Amino acid sequence: MRIRELREFNNIQQKELASILEISPNSLSQYENNKREPSIDIVSKIADYFNVSADCVYGTSDITTCKKCGLTYMPLNAQDKSVHDQLHSLWETAIKRHGTLYSNTVENERLKAENRTIVQDTSKPLEDRYNAQKIVFKCLFSKSLDASNYNEKHVDFSTYISMLLNQESTKKKLPIEIYELFVKEYGRQAGIPNGETYYYPYNDAPQTIAAHFDGDEYTEEELEKIREFAAFVKASRR
Repeated sequence: MRIRELREFNNIQQKELASILEISPNSLSQYENNKREPSIDIVSKIADYFNVSADCVYGTSDITTCKKCGLTYMPLNAQDKSVHDQLHSLWETAIKRHGTLYSNTVENERLKAENRTIVQDTSKPLEDRYNAQKIVFKCLFSKSLDASNYNEKHVDFSTYISMLLNQESTKKKLPIEIYELFVKEYGRQAGIPNGETYYYPYNDAPQTIAAHFDGDEYTEEELEKIREFAAFVKASRR
């Protein structure tokens, strides 16, 4: 058990944590000294309070994934915790600005898979399929924000959708009736290169990378490699 480690690392007094867990200080002391095994419910409360996994509380894993912002880090490592706290603060600010975000990778992937299935199911009402695609867009938007470290210059959700709708790849993937509904509501505008889903807020026109090269001189595959390399260089600025 790592209850004592988690408590002391976070500068929490034993009496204070016991009160939060609604147990006696004596019971907590027994848990910390491995004289008594806490119930699953108590372990869950401890994990929720310190925002770590149950495995971390049991001591079977050194890492945890924040249930909210989605960052995987070592909660008992001062540098890792500092990085998480900073990113988590930025995530909370982003939530206030953009609403619900699906930053946890497992949840994000599950929602994308489930809702993409709904989008393609023509037996479903059009409204349900449209709303399902909106969730898919929100999942992609969430990961784009995450990749930018929740940069305040990242475009809003509506603008992000319009940028994806401007891509030929998005048009090919979506059923035409769904695509046209989104275009009618959000329009289209340049901003994200075809086939990509990340918006780079430190470059006002990331889609123009290839414009610096003669299209007759480079193949589309070569231009895509140029875009990927440029994205890698820009990412190193963060």
